[in-house]
Amino acid sequence: MRNSELSRRWRLRPLWETVGLAMVGVIVVLSLVPAQMVPAAGGLNDKVGHALSYSLAMGWYAQVRATAGGRAGWAIALSVLGGLLEVLQGQTETRHFEWADILADWVGVAAGWMLSVRLCPDALHQLDAWIARDWSARRV
Repeated sequence: MRNSELSRRWRLRPLWETVGLAMVGVIVVLSLVPAQMVPAAGGLNDKVGHALSYSLAMGWYAQVRATAGGRAGWAIALSVLGGLLEVLQGQTETRHFEWADILADWVGVAAGWMLSVRLCPDALHQLDAWIARDWSARRV
């Protein structure tokens, strides 16, 4: 763990948390509305869409909750969410349950965690500091 993760000072944490919750909200809505209402994702395969969505959400929370416990908690929560949404889809008339979708969600969660931790572990924290610095300079 770089720098003491617990000593980090997040100036805009409520914003980052809200953006993350909005991502999760979009996943929930797009998973439960009739398939015809879901916008085409540029010709992406459905499974790729699942993996990308969960990868983005996990990558986001791997940044915001940058401790091992925080990341693990979000990985579990997103994995359970993916399974729950699939079960709920199976209860609708316009959607159906697919094990492959759950697997794609899990692949996305794992990829989001790994990419965030390995490639850009401090990206969101650096953005937070940069925005806070820029705002402080403008106030003076």
